Amino acid sequence: MRRRVALIAVGLALWLAGLSVAAQAVMLRYTPKVGAKVSYDETQTSTTDATMAGKPVHSQTTMHMTVTYTVKAKAPKGVRAEMAMRNASMSMTMPGAKQPMTQKMPDTTTAMVIDERGHIEREKTGGKGPQAMGAGDDPLTAVIGFSLLPNKEVKPGETWTDTLESKSAGMAPGMKVTFTSRLVELTTYQGRRCAKLNTTLKGTISGGMGPGTIQGQGTEYYDYENSVWMGGEAKMTMTMKFSAPQGKGPGGSMVTKITGTMKLRK
Repeated sequence: MRRRVALIAVGLALWLAGLSVAAQAVMLRYTPKVGAKVSYDETQTSTTDATMAGKPVHSQTTMHMTVTYTVKAKAPKGVRAEMAMRNASMSMTMPGAKQPMTQKMPDTTTAMVIDERGHIEREKTGGKGPQAMGAGDDPLTAVIGFSLLPNKEVKPGETWTDTLESKSAGMAPGMKVTFTSRLVELTTYQGRRCAKLNTTLKGTISGGMGPGTIQGQGTEYYDYENSVWMGGEAKMTMTMKFSAPQGKGPGGSMVTKITGTMKLRK
């Protein structure tokens, strides 16, 4: 009887210890070593339904690429890194087309500074692909994952909020996006100790073709022991209204639904 009571007591102690670990606060930081290198397979699919000159227009675009981050040196506010986009291709189905149009995209290499929360500040880009126009230029490309890491220790269930903003330039719209993230749990994912993060985003679009809104959500896994984003999936919806050229004729509207996935290459 005493042995049984002792075993029950030990089991209860282990269970309580497990709860203590699960509820333990953790500091999520991006602090990779110089020379660290990780690669991802990224896919982005967007479906657009628009009204132009009173007529409906439907199109779909899918992009595939391999993105590699290499840490080059320490920086005052994080690390200096290089992002290389390779093997990028785009497939687009336009109205009236029987077959999708497929195009290979140029390789690009972007020099950047990444701080401890995963915020990107672009320094220089070489190449003519999509990243040459954007890595770090707007709230959606200014983070490695789907949001910034928290600025303090957090426990499972706790949330944090950040707002990022960019100005419009030419046809490129300005954006103001608020990210609300939650540490869902500390868990094991693909053999690594990870933080599971859920993020919702909501914002406004200005300039460019016209005003609009953006909203979405994403789930990702972050290996906080080795400073590696393991991957995840995000879904967003962008809604815009625009005027006719030179104010002549009816304006239009556009709704674009985007799904993006990010998978760590082994």
